[in-house]
Amino acid sequence: MASEHHRIAAPALPAPPQPYSFPVMATIAPVVVSVAIWLITQSVFALVFAALGPAVAVASLADARLQSRRRRRRENERFGAELEAASAEVAAAHERERQELAESLPSARRLVWSTWPQSERWLAGLDQPVPVGIGAGERASSVQFEGAAAARGRDDAHVALRALVDGAARLIDAPLVLDARLGIGVVGPRVVANATTRGLVLQVLASLSPVGHSVAVTTDDRAEWAWLGLAPHEVTIVDDGEPRTVVRVGNSAGEIVVGVAERSDRLPAATRIVVTASGLRSRIEQHPDRSQLAPVRLEQVSREEAVVVARGLAADAARAGFGDDPLPDRLDFDALGPREPRSAGRPSLAAVVAVTARGPLRLDLVTQGPHAIVGGTTGSGKSELLTAWILAIAHDHGPGDASVLLVDFKGGSAFAALGRLPHCVGVITDLDEDGAQRALESLAAELRRRERLLAAAGAKSIDTLPDGTRLPRLVIVVDEFAAMVSGFPELHAVFADIASRGRSLGVHLVLCTQRPAGVIRDSVLANSALRLSLRVNNRADSAAVIGSDAAASLPVEPRGRAIVAADGGEPVLAQFPLVAQGDIDRVAALWAAEQHRPHRPWLDPLPTVVGLDTLPAGDRGGIPFGRLDDPANQSQPVAVYRPVEHGNLLVVGAGGSGKSTLLATLAASGEVQRVPADIEGAWDALVALLAELRDPRDSDHQPRLVLLDDVDALLGRFPEEYESAVLELVTQCLREGPARGIHWAITAQRLTPGLHPVVGLCGSRLLLRLPNRQEHVLAGGDGGDFVGRLPPGAGRWNGLRLQVAVDHERPVASRRPGRHCDAAHPPDAPAVIDAATPLAVVSNRPVDFTARLRRALPDFAEPGAIVEVGAAPLSAAPPAADPPATDQPGLTVTRPRRAHAIVGDLDAWQSQWGALAAARSTHAVIVDACSASEFRAVTRVRALPPVLDTARSTAFWLLDPAGTVTRATLPAGVPIP
Repeated sequence: MASEHHRIAAPALPAPPQPYSFPVMATIAPVVVSVAIWLITQSVFALVFAALGPAVAVASLADARLQSRRRRRRENERFGAELEAASAEVAAAHERERQELAESLPSARRLVWSTWPQSERWLAGLDQPVPVGIGAGERASSVQFEGAAAARGRDDAHVALRALVDGAARLIDAPLVLDARLGIGVVGPRVVANATTRGLVLQVLASLSPVGHSVAVTTDDRAEWAWLGLAPHEVTIVDDGEPRTVVRVGNSAGEIVVGVAERSDRLPAATRIVVTASGLRSRIEQHPDRSQLAPVRLEQVSREEAVVVARGLAADAARAGFGDDPLPDRLDFDALGPREPRSAGRPSLAAVVAVTARGPLRLDLVTQGPHAIVGGTTGSGKSELLTAWILAIAHDHGPGDASVLLVDFKGGSAFAALGRLPHCVGVITDLDEDGAQRALESLAAELRRRERLLAAAGAKSIDTLPDGTRLPRLVIVVDEFAAMVSGFPELHAVFADIASRGRSLGVHLVLCTQRPAGVIRDSVLANSALRLSLRVNNRADSAAVIGSDAAASLPVEPRGRAIVAADGGEPVLAQFPLVAQGDIDRVAALWAAEQHRPHRPWLDPLPTVVGLDTLPAGDRGGIPFGRLDDPANQSQPVAVYRPVEHGNLLVVGAGGSGKSTLLATLAASGEVQRVPADIEGAWDALVALLAELRDPRDSDHQPRLVLLDDVDALLGRFPEEYESAVLELVTQCLREGPARGIHWAITAQRLTPGLHPVVGLCGSRLLLRLPNRQEHVLAGGDGGDFVGRLPPGAGRWNGLRLQVAVDHERPVASRRPGRHCDAAHPPDAPAVIDAATPLAVVSNRPVDFTARLRRALPDFAEPGAIVEVGAAPLSAAPPAADPPATDQPGLTVTRPRRAHAIVGDLDAWQSQWGALAAARSTHAVIVDACSASEFRAVTRVRALPPVLDTARSTAFWLLDPAGTVTRATLPAGVPIP
């Protein structure tokens, strides 16, 4: 693959010469002019000028050819210089590429010169390619030309450019690598073929671990291959008398075959690659990929060099712990040896967790920790190591002495089976983000709880607790620590706190990660004296965990092979067991009769339904309405709304989030008052409440809570003329109510800009489920607290998670509503018009209203009882009789001798200027099917009339002679035509 520094700009081909044509017109023009002058002057000297045209044309042609030659020469010189520079750049790029390949690809020379890093040894397995260097030859180059034009011509420039491009695409004398799993056979004279095969075999031994891989040699010359006995691998050499040598390296899962013979027909069938070793004519003769067939300059290793390399591999294996007594490839949990549970109260977490060459390995977080770091790359067996360690602690220590909190940020499968141990206080996974957040927040609370227990017992640390006081040690095991702190960065500080105070409080950390450097902070590393490392990818990661690069040389197989550094001593190689489900079941059964169960560091999540009957009665001035979740303090207190302390309450939530349920729960407290959901009732209630607040005669208000549900939807149902007035009514009630003991609980689906005055007058805010994070933030919440899926009634209040309580005994519709608005301040009932009332009717549907009036009241069906505006003067109406009578509260009319009504539309009344004003003294004015602005224009009344819900009723406005505006209606049973 081409890299950026291997891209070269191609030289541009010389520009072709520009064509030049003979100037015919420039030649003819002087001749024509000269002939014309001769004809006019009759002077023969004029004909002399005719020769100037051809002369100038010939000279111009000669000059053009001269300039063309000069341009061609300059272009050729430029192209030659660019070609030379590009050739030099290609050569330099090829040299850099050879150097890069020589430093990155395996080769026998790198082993001989000790430039093959130990961190790259024994990393291969038979389930993946095993590359070995065969020598040097021609291979495709990563050099690429940018802007190379097609050079198809036959001139020198095109030929030179093609040669440059073709030469750049081929890398001469570059390292060639083969996959040893295909089997390699070397054919040729014994001396040359054996030297080549030594290099191939040494590379295979450096790639496959001495643990789990053995070497078998069949040869007719044992002395030639005796140096293999110095390698750290198990080697067997058999003399079979055949005139060939076959080296097999592998295990039961497969093997790599390297053969050497003088003829190809004597090679084993497993060698799919055949190399001919014959000095300068060496060549790869056979390969599954025919593009690999090419000459090769073979890389050869002498017998003395092979001895030095084999001894070096053995020394490296001894430093990595692969030496004297190889560890088993597989270790069962029961094979750790017979163990008995330790007696209670022993200040230890010691347990046999693995085996080493010297015997069982016992680790104790108390004396060797107090915390541990575990490193290892993907697939090295981190989860198996942690499981074995946890199970060993659980086997040797009862739930009263040791508890385990498991954190798995790889999906939760690693520790799922351990959850049934009585020692396990919980398994936290990244699948439940909300649950993981609250559980991890509880860790700080657990530290405070342990501090209180130690203080109450008068102990400085868990080791000095008096007899009879049991405080189990808590081991927090985190798999993929980097993923956890990436999702919850605030936990860095929590774990640093645990690391510094954990020893005295009995809290121990076992943190597992692929790359501890840069992930685990120094404050945690400084308190983690126990270090374990499985196989890692590089020496830096190994040194960051155990202080040496030995873990970079660990093999891929077997899983669970680790290097352990404890007590500041030399790291030792250990094999951890593989735990089966039966092992976990046996340990769980071992402690099944134990009565003591460790304290869980966090409470269960809030239930999706909290019964109102489960909450204690509220204190004076407080209304319990739900349950809060406070994981930082390991508590779930009752949510109590105290109007005097909290002020007006604003509840924001999407449809179905539980807003109405919350109001119903508040209503169950007693002294509450609801604002009706219909616009007529809401208007009357708000007007009455504001009047009550401003009535100087009513100074003794009984404290109560006013409930207003979906204020944004309610405002949207009002006609446009009323929206600002209703909002002003709500705002004034919110502002003036608390001083008179009247507080409000208002709900809304969204905080629209029009509701900002309302928001500013609410002292507390409760956020239920909202559609998205943006809406949550706009409603005043913290974006980090947003949870997309919440059950009805779930939300946040005062920074804590909340679940609103519901009354299980009665559904929402039948719960005791408290003191409703219709009981305290009933909406004004529409007045009913009778036949004795003289009427002046303004209607945008006069014909329809006249028909309704005649059907509703038979007296109006008499001839002349209803007249149109302008059909008769008002003085023609029958005079009224004394005395006046009061038919409706606040409505005084003069009883006429018979029914009389004057009906007209808006335009008709306005055309009769002053007519309606004159009629108001003796007639009740009806305004029907008009807007509020039309009402105000025709009646000259500045105040808004009571709102009419025209979609649900047939009421209209009634203006009495005293100037009072009320709703009115005709007798029941008269629909609109």
